Amino acid sequence: MQSSDQKITIPGFRFGIAAGITTIITTVVLYILIFLVTPLAAFLKDTFFELYLFTILFLIANIVCAIIMIAGSFMIEHEDHALTGSILILIISAIGMVFSVGLYIGPILGIISGMLGLKEHHQLTKMHHSMLQEHHGMIQEHHDLLQEHHEMIQKHHKVLGKKAK
Repeated sequence: MQSSDQKITIPGFRFGIAAGITTIITTVVLYILIFLVTPLAAFLKDTFFELYLFTILFLIANIVCAIIMIAGSFMIEHEDHALTGSILILIISAIGMVFSVGLYIGPILGIISGMLGLKEHHQLTKMHHSMLQEHHGMIQEHHDLLQEHHEMIQKHHKVLGKKAK
């Protein structure tokens, strides 16, 4: 059995947090490089306005993906929502791989997190199933004891009935 202070979902949670934080850091670095360090933003704004807007939307999408990755990792941490969080992180990471979110580092960590979360969910399901089996066995034992008790009461009543005659 798993002790109450040791959780199965910790590795998936940690990789998910790392994925989100890595994506945020790479987005901030890209923002600094594009808008503050180099004259690229001004050049794009003046000559290729559509590309400038795409760059802004790309950076916003990076941040949104990072926030969803972090939210999914917190879902993985809570055993009731491990499956949902794992699937959410896998979907966002797959989208991130297509659009180079977090320079591929964040999505790769997110895929690892999602896979670990699915594995952890499977372990939780197996543990839950074994607990249900154990509970079912205990109920059967209780039923058998009640049956035995009922038979003893019937024998007792028969003995009392014979003494009364």
